[in-house]
Amino acid sequence: MILHHKYAFSRSPSDRVLRKQRKLTSLIIINAIKDIIYFISIIYMISVSNGVE
Repeated sequence: MILHHKYAFSRSPSDRVLRKQRKLTSLIIINAIKDIIYFISIIYMISVSNGVE
């Protein structure tokens, strides 16, 4: 919370760039996690369908 307020009051371009970079990195991380979960679920489904037979 304290960090958030500190950034909210400072309007220098460097802070704006940092915030943009942080948003981008968090989006990339979230997308990577989604891809990994999707990949694991596909592998799991394939292994389960093979195990049933």
